[in-house]
Amino acid sequence: MAESMTCAELDTQISKALASLPKSPSRARSRHSILLAALMALVPVVVQAQDQAPPELPKKRSWITIPMTTQSGMAGSLAQNFWRILQNDLATTGPFKITQQKVNTEIPIESDLVLATQLVRGLMNPFMILVRVQDPRTHKELYQRFYKGSPALIRRMAHRIADDFTEKATGVRGAAESQLVFEQETRKGVKEIFKVGLDGKELTQLTHHQSLSTSPTLARDGRLAYITYKGGPPEIWGQRQPSGPQVKLFPTGAENPGILLSPAWSPIGNKLAFVMSTQHGRCDVMLLDLDRNRVDQLTTTGRLNTEPSWDPTGTRLAFTSDREGTSQIYVMQADGTSQQRVTSSPTPSSTPLWSPDGMRIAYISQSGARSDVYVFDLKTGSHAQVTRGGGRSLWPSWSPDGRWIAFTRSISGNSQLMVSDLLGRFTRPLEFMAQAGTLQWCQSH
Repeated sequence: MAESMTCAELDTQISKALASLPKSPSRARSRHSILLAALMALVPVVVQAQDQAPPELPKKRSWITIPMTTQSGMAGSLAQNFWRILQNDLATTGPFKITQQKVNTEIPIESDLVLATQLVRGLMNPFMILVRVQDPRTHKELYQRFYKGSPALIRRMAHRIADDFTEKATGVRGAAESQLVFEQETRKGVKEIFKVGLDGKELTQLTHHQSLSTSPTLARDGRLAYITYKGGPPEIWGQRQPSGPQVKLFPTGAENPGILLSPAWSPIGNKLAFVMSTQHGRCDVMLLDLDRNRVDQLTTTGRLNTEPSWDPTGTRLAFTSDREGTSQIYVMQADGTSQQRVTSSPTPSSTPLWSPDGMRIAYISQSGARSDVYVFDLKTGSHAQVTRGGGRSLWPSWSPDGRWIAFTRSISGNSQLMVSDLLGRFTRPLEFMAQAGTLQWCQSH
């Protein structure tokens, strides 16, 4: 049976880890680092966390060094799995750089922080683990939190610890516990809606229509809506209540509305913006009020008006329109008033998506056979290019914390789902998913 350590014993272990750091505090540092000390015999899962009134940690980019554990048996296997997941979470969803090396070997650069985990209750129910963060120069404790649960859900523990730590270190919660909701072809001519954890685990099929189901959108409370052709003509299906059954939301009668596209839940989930074909094959942005069972037409230009996206306050919508010739990004009030153009590129712009903080809009700019993700800053009016390197970048989706953008990159017919920071400096593929078409990156529900 694994035994827990006292706080005094943990302090001794931390001191040993600190002893491996460079001795000279005056050594110039080109980067910041954090030493994560794995001081546990068995890893419990996070189902509950209790704060010990920790102060905020420094809000800056940090370099994290993770010492590798050398335990054996069940405890060692759990510890190794835990640190592998935690390392991946911090490297891919937080503003951190990761290195890994053996315990008690010299750290090549000074650490800003030491994060230690201590098992405080062994093979009993509930398992408990203590996470502590210290300043390696002053040994002052900056952060302390207890977690308890079961080792069966070790992934969730690592995700929760990573997100909690990222929030304390940067002021913004991490995205390790987030999910991707997407459409995927299950056989020729059939697409269904799925969700999966950001690490590629817990893949769940959400629709079973054996038809073409596309364009998933999730409300903040987890309600799903999407377009399906299960009955022939396109219909909008979704959930009226969280965890409720999927039902037809529109059309409500026997009428055939024609083409339906791009449903988008309002932030509080009482309205659904979508696109419907109108006269002469043109499309307009519509608004379905579920409380009043009423549909209003928001655009009336007689041109293509598509791809609505809500701002986080639910008061404005971004959308694509070709009303002035080339398709560009526009913004309007949620009632359709005050429609204003926000891009003026000589080439087409499309697929707007509002950032979680409401300060920026991601969109696609096309130039010939190439297209890239850009970000428009509503405060400064500036446009920043995110993706480079050729090919076509499509279907941008913000991470819940607003630090990252997921998109599909297609080069020479080969597609891959990618994730990039907002400056395009750190771009990586999500190896478990080649492509997803339209998708939404959201908090776990």
